[in-house]
Amino acid sequence: MDRQYDLLEMIAPPKESWKIHVRVIRLWSLPKFKDPKSSSSIEMVLMDEQGKTMHDSVGEDLISVFESLISEGTVYVFTYFGVNNNCGLYRTTSHQFRLFFQDRTTVLPSFCDAIPLYGIKLVPFREIMGYSPHHSFLVDVTGVMAGVEGERKYMNDGKLINMMVIHIANDGLQLNIVVLGEMVDRIKDFLASGDQQLPIVIFQFARVKNTGGT
Repeated sequence: MDRQYDLLEMIAPPKESWKIHVRVIRLWSLPKFKDPKSSSSIEMVLMDEQGKTMHDSVGEDLISVFESLISEGTVYVFTYFGVNNNCGLYRTTSHQFRLFFQDRTTVLPSFCDAIPLYGIKLVPFREIMGYSPHHSFLVDVTGVMAGVEGERKYMNDGKLINMMVIHIANDGLQLNIVVLGEMVDRIKDFLASGDQQLPIVIFQFARVKNTGGT
């Protein structure tokens, strides 16, 4: 029986006339190296009804076309893409390929309760601790926030960036999570609230920095 939409697990080059029904579970802009106020691309992670994920990009020349049409958390029907190998140091999905928008890509808002809003795929601590320091895929983790180290600053591209290390515990194990920038302010606001309960936190798309931590 023919399907109305193509499943993400089916997508592979050289075909480009794909039609997918997906939720944008994560959306961000990648700033230009020499002009951080401008974007070099729009990046997103898509999820379909089967829970499969795939990375998608909008190049700089098409940002003005698609930027106002796509929002995080919304379900869309997308058609026509370029398809490339999924490579790079830090990959958001394990799919062999990734998509990129073309000038003929179409965007149609839709609705589907069957696709999770956030698409969290938690990885056990013990599995993360077995990864190599050069693990290529980003991970989702959750745990009880068991401790916080003092705020620090580090230099990145000539700018001082706020940094904080959070200790999270789960199943008798502990990981150290380094948070940066605006996330530091959110953690500080929570600590200042005086809440005495240990919060359960979830980090999505965390980079594995070394064995035994992220």
